[in-house]
Amino acid sequence: MFYDCYLGLLQPRAFGEKGWSECSQSGPACSAEAQSPSKPAGPPMPSVPVGVARPGGQKASVTVELFLDLCCPYSNKMFKTISEHVAPKYEGEAGLMNICSLTQATLDMNKESLSQVKFVFHSVAQPWHAQSCYMHEASLAVLDSAGPQKFWDFAGALFCKQEEFFDDMVMDKTRNELYSELAKVAEEVGVAPAEVLNRLQLKPGNAGSAVTQRFKWATKLHRSRGVHVTPTVHLNGLEAGVVGSGWSPEEWQSFLDYHLAEAKHAA
Repeated sequence: MFYDCYLGLLQPRAFGEKGWSECSQSGPACSAEAQSPSKPAGPPMPSVPVGVARPGGQKASVTVELFLDLCCPYSNKMFKTISEHVAPKYEGEAGLMNICSLTQATLDMNKESLSQVKFVFHSVAQPWHAQSCYMHEASLAVLDSAGPQKFWDFAGALFCKQEEFFDDMVMDKTRNELYSELAKVAEEVGVAPAEVLNRLQLKPGNAGSAVTQRFKWATKLHRSRGVHVTPTVHLNGLEAGVVGSGWSPEEWQSFLDYHLAEAKHAA
């Protein structure tokens, strides 16, 4: 039995199907804090899984985690192979067939069909490309404002314009100039630039922006899992070192079909 305070006295609480609730005695609770869980001590922790899954894979038996850098040409190559050729095979009509020629009709397509494979995008900003941090921040601002599908749409659009953000192209540009250019990319996939820029607005001092904490979690995750090279692929939680950016759609299909069959036998 647990207790709440009420008029200076301890009142019992019971645990039911809907969680902790007051017992039959009437009266207001002592405070809002007494009715909601308190924030745990220590550094902030993510309350939902880190990474951005393509919609539709919630019940998939196989999970493929893609650790990608938006400024990495090899990540670009793998992302396009997955988005244009691999994921659609396991998502029916939910896949994006050509990420560099998306129409609004394609972007508005129903993505709710259940995938056999869950594809998860993990942000890995390689520090030798300083602008990579800004690119990933913008992608997280899109995620925060418009959700997972728009995140994947934005990543695809940004990969198609990746060379515009290479080192030699941005050397003399300011951080805010890059943010503005990235917000224009977001607009191409139906996300209001103001929504992105508002989330990229820096707080006073060295406190970062509205997406800084999410970016820290993404970075902490790939560091804790020993990811250094982009792209890196994990299958069901373990690194799949055999997978490379040069894999063809047929190699991906052979790899995934084998593991789907094994998962079915294990069920």
